[in-house]
Amino acid sequence: MKNIIIIFLTCLFSLAIYGQDVTGEWNGVLKVQGTQLRVVFNVTSADNGLIATMDSPDQEAIGIPTTTTSFEDSILRITIANAKIEYEGTLGQDNVIVGTFKQSGQEFPLNLSRERHVIQYSKTDSVKQYTTVMSWDHWRELYIAKGNSEAEADSAMREKLTWFAAMDRTAGDDLIGVAAPPFRFDGWLNSDPLTLDDLKGNVVLVRWFTDTCPFCASSAPALRELHEEYSDKGLKIIGVYHPKAGRNDPLDVQRVQRTVDAREFKFPIGIDWDWRNKTLKDWWLTGPDRPGTFILDKSGVIQFIHPGMEYHEDNGSELHTMCVSDMGRVRAAIERLIAE
Repeated sequence: MKNIIIIFLTCLFSLAIYGQDVTGEWNGVLKVQGTQLRVVFNVTSADNGLIATMDSPDQEAIGIPTTTTSFEDSILRITIANAKIEYEGTLGQDNVIVGTFKQSGQEFPLNLSRERHVIQYSKTDSVKQYTTVMSWDHWRELYIAKGNSEAEADSAMREKLTWFAAMDRTAGDDLIGVAAPPFRFDGWLNSDPLTLDDLKGNVVLVRWFTDTCPFCASSAPALRELHEEYSDKGLKIIGVYHPKAGRNDPLDVQRVQRTVDAREFKFPIGIDWDWRNKTLKDWWLTGPDRPGTFILDKSGVIQFIHPGMEYHEDNGSELHTMCVSDMGRVRAAIERLIAE
């Protein structure tokens, strides 16, 4: 009888483990050389198993596609080949995944839970000034100034751009033909508040950006160029600022203004400070990898999505070949929709 009870309890325990759904958002914090870095895995079901993306919010990296994702015998395994990342962890009865994060031969403990983490910074950190990145060269200078070598900076830059070039260019296609959700911004610069109804009759390009992102900085000249070239032909550009670094800080309009002034944006700017709960959530974060640029037709329907963060004219660098191709696609979409 005792053996039967033990077997029965063992079966119940197994069902509790294997019956848990591993899909959804899993959050953890890496501790690397005294620095805390949040890591978020977003796991979803697919026809052939599981797929996932990884976010590194404190490094301004969102929606990094994984190479493989599997969950078997209570073990979650994730790999990202381009970044040489491997994660393996065991899901316990307490709904916590206890595991190890590996990258380029280094190993770090990383436990994941459903609970979002807020890193507590010192009072000095909470009021620090955020540097507006102006270009990839500027980002490289800042990276080296943090104590990294030139070789490490070059490797990090190449890794970011290689990841960008490999992004799925069809991501977001499910939104083509869908009416754009309404704006729910926390403020405006360069304009009175605008609604999508106010913009009907125009082709509208909506681009999210932030101050600490080199991809955004590298695209700034393209946005200025498109504004100058097409604004009198029926194109309205709406830039949307959302903070990545310091995302838990209180609304800081002056920080946004510094970025807008530094990048010389003359078009309307919406401030999506609470982007995790407001407009970006509605437009981007409610599905898998949502890109940063949307182009709407004259009736407010989404007709083009750029699946990434950067596009611009040819700058002579082989690392930016995809950016040049994407710029051509953005320009072609604008011209097609203006002509309709």
